[in-house]
Amino acid sequence: MKINIITPFPEFYDSFLKTSLIKKAIDNRVVEFNIIDLKKFGIGKYNKIDDKPYGGGVGMIIRVDVIEKAIESISSKGIKIALTPSGKVFNQKYAKELSIEKEITIISGRYEGFDERVYKLVDKKISIGEFITMGGEAPSLCIIEATVRLIPGVLGKIESTIEESFSTNIIKEYPQYTRPEKYKKLAVPKVLLSGNHKNIQEWRKSKSKKA
Repeated sequence: MKINIITPFPEFYDSFLKTSLIKKAIDNRVVEFNIIDLKKFGIGKYNKIDDKPYGGGVGMIIRVDVIEKAIESISSKGIKIALTPSGKVFNQKYAKELSIEKEITIISGRYEGFDERVYKLVDKKISIGEFITMGGEAPSLCIIEATVRLIPGVLGKIESTIEESFSTNIIKEYPQYTRPEKYKKLAVPKVLLSGNHKNIQEWRKSKSKKA
């Protein structure tokens, strides 16, 4: 998969792309990232990417012409996504849909958001929840991680993505434990130490919260 990211702050992604399984996926050529600096397409001497809203109001709005130039700079764009609080809320089903795409383009906004006409240039509007962040960069990391981990070859075992929270109709995954068997006054449930897989599965099912 190729992931294009349009952002006014490309340095935001520096450490992310060098960390853990994301770096491994890049090294193994499972995923390719293309970070596009939105400011390179800005207007005038200072590469201005935003302007005051018509009709008045607080804050600055990212210009549609600047966004369009940035999008057009990408030869193959795939599905184009704008990150905005007004978009469809992202979930595991959405992550699975994106994970089978060959290429996606994510547009991270800042300030008071995009000129409304930007949404005419994209295929999807995505939100990560009913709250406001300072920009689209942090939400984009959530979407990227949730999506990339589902691509074959990124995680060590495919089973890691199957029996977990939100993958089926289970809302909350069952409790899990590891060593030490006893910690202070807290002990691992005996059923998990029994070796009886049927009983373990029944216990896990009973402890999971259904939708």
